[in-house]
Amino acid sequence: MDNSLLQLPTDSNGKATTHILNGNLYIEASIGVTNILKFFRVDLIKRLNYLDEKYEVTSLFGQIGLTVRFSAKFDF
Repeated sequence: MDNSLLQLPTDSNGKATTHILNGNLYIEASIGVTNILKFFRVDLIKRLNYLDEKYEVTSLFGQIGLTVRFSAKFDF
């Protein structure tokens, strides 16, 4: 791959704020509750790989790679 074709965002110091994964699949699992008041959805998401510190992994309840996502959706 020609790295000059892919320009990742950088911070004010020129350090990349994102990175390219090392070629392995990215895997996560989730479970959610939807149709809360016919509007909201809550998901519990667990990252299953890329759990190293260099990937800026979140943690929740002491579990590395666990996070909660809230979303809203309008259906007419």
